[in-house]
Amino acid sequence: MGTVDPEDFILINATGMDRIRLWHYDHSRIHFSDFDYTTWVFLSGEKYDLENIENQVEKIRGVKTAWESRKSIYGSEKGLCLYLKPSMIDTVKQFLEKSGFRRRIKLFNSDLNPVHRFLSERSMELFRITSPEEYDPVIPAVRIFPYFSGNEIRKIQIDDTIFREISDNTLQEVYSSIKSSVFVIYSNQGSSFSRLLEMINVRGIGRILYKKTPGKAFESYGQVHFSGDRVSIKGKICISSDSFIYSEAGLPGIFEISRVSRLPPETASTVTPGTAVSALEFSKAISMGILIPGYKDDHESPKSLALLRLSDRGGITLQPMPGLYWNVTEIDFSSMYPSIIVRYNLSPETIGHGDYSVPWLGYRISSSPAGFLPLALGDLLDLRLFYKSIRGDHPQYSARDIALKWLLLTSFGYTGYKNAKFGKIEIHESITAIGRWAISIAMAEARRLGFTVIHGIVDSLWIAGDGDVDELLRRIKERTRLDIVVDSRYKWLLFPPARNGNGSVGTYFGLRKDGTFKARGIDTRREDVPKICKDFQFEAFSLFSECNNNSDVAEKSADLERLKKKYMNRIRSGCAHEDLAINFRITRRSEEYVVNTITRKLLKALERRGFHINPGESIVARIVNADLGIFAFDSSAEGYDRSVYIGMLKRSFKPFDYMISAAGSNHSGGHSGKNGLNLLRKNGDRDIVDLYDF
Repeated sequence: MGTVDPEDFILINATGMDRIRLWHYDHSRIHFSDFDYTTWVFLSGEKYDLENIENQVEKIRGVKTAWESRKSIYGSEKGLCLYLKPSMIDTVKQFLEKSGFRRRIKLFNSDLNPVHRFLSERSMELFRITSPEEYDPVIPAVRIFPYFSGNEIRKIQIDDTIFREISDNTLQEVYSSIKSSVFVIYSNQGSSFSRLLEMINVRGIGRILYKKTPGKAFESYGQVHFSGDRVSIKGKICISSDSFIYSEAGLPGIFEISRVSRLPPETASTVTPGTAVSALEFSKAISMGILIPGYKDDHESPKSLALLRLSDRGGITLQPMPGLYWNVTEIDFSSMYPSIIVRYNLSPETIGHGDYSVPWLGYRISSSPAGFLPLALGDLLDLRLFYKSIRGDHPQYSARDIALKWLLLTSFGYTGYKNAKFGKIEIHESITAIGRWAISIAMAEARRLGFTVIHGIVDSLWIAGDGDVDELLRRIKERTRLDIVVDSRYKWLLFPPARNGNGSVGTYFGLRKDGTFKARGIDTRREDVPKICKDFQFEAFSLFSECNNNSDVAEKSADLERLKKKYMNRIRSGCAHEDLAINFRITRRSEEYVVNTITRKLLKALERRGFHINPGESIVARIVNADLGIFAFDSSAEGYDRSVYIGMLKRSFKPFDYMISAAGSNHSGGHSGKNGLNLLRKNGDRDIVDLYDF
């Protein structure tokens, strides 16, 4: 049995199953304390079945039983509690399956991570801080990124220092850095980091005990990702650089996820944001003494076709008219969907009865008492809104804001996920319905105050005009009970046309009134575009930074042509190789391509070198000859395919060519939001459009 950590120690990690090991850091080294852990699972059902189960499981050594009453989100449950070691839970579940009892009983708290459960039951906080403003504890960390080319490690980056020779001295630097650090952030593309550790062991530099977990490809939100081979080093906390949370928010983001979810940092770095939200909900349920279903058993209620048509929808998206707009304000609801859950008390046990009727759907919601989901997400929402308000004060606040933003974004999706323990499809449908209603209220109030609605996406609106924005926000918040803020104020904003001539929902750029630019969907925001194209667009932005009207923009035509010529000459006469490197994101294996695309040719070139890349991974290369499928993977190879890069550069010209054209045609800025409404009508949403209070 271990001892409780002293007050000045910081809990930074926990591992184990039947015996939980806590890792405490005291600003100089790690201390360990071990605890034997016994937990429980709960069964409810017919007493006859439970008595039979009791008689049989009592024969299993180490299992004790007790008849108890516990609470679920729906009320009290009476049943049989089994006290046992975490490692024995699977044995009990297998017994229930084989004996046929599984279909006749409800099983609770049967598939929880033992470390997470141990910490939650004792309200132990990882990376403890005394207030949200406090900075994270300073814990030694090192970044080790091996770089390889031609299937060989060519150089190693340790923090900000690059070693270009893989000598024993370099390996000694790697070994010493690992030994002196608590956190090891590593890149293991092509198993390069694990190969590096093996080199240290084989050459006798030192002894590092490590193990590998095979990576896998997975799909999330329509994109293919790859979780590379994971490496664990005994006595260290290892974080892969391809971790989603680490890539988005760094170590401070992982610390924050661990704090709010009670997931150990290595686990927090490997799970999806949705899994972290589930962990947060489980932790809240454990601390409140609420049972967690072992199996999802909350099916969708029967619906008429008319109700299904109304409920099976997402958020409202308006299609903007292409054009150049002046004096534009972008407003958005702060964490709209999580806010709806909390403000409207949406939870599985509150729906189906109550005093509030969901717009269009008619679902009844009880306003009190507070439901489980609002209780579980309320503190998280408040914390995220707080960090959003101070994110510019320190990089750690910004990182925490980003991490919590992702948790809250996925908290909505999990309400409709088929396996979510505290999800229910009617909650998911209610959230989107209230969201559509709220954005329609915002549009109506904007028009009443003289604004023109240009564009809208789910929780954001772009409006043009000189109306009172503060009054608009006040009215919207008063009517919807949701926080809404100004995201950006633009001097000008451009919506370029898509290939079909219509405005593109996610493509725009503009000059904010504070002198900064914001862009979405163009080359400056894309990873699969060479640096030269991004450089052109950034330089093109500056051409229009002093423009105050359409005439000023139109007068920049000659300057834009000179800039385009300058960049075309760079391509034709000779360009630095680093300006031409492209980040290719792989979405499938080479044999799965039907058309011989440039990406398939790249994969084939890699395979000829003996290197295989997985769907979801990325690789940087320069196109030497597109027709022959020749690529360069480092700066040593010469040449590039001028015709390909000229084509890419011409594509980056197009939004700015359109900007000149739009300014010269003198029609931009005069469109109203009605174009988006007409498109909605064409899509069969007349019943929703007619309820917009215009």
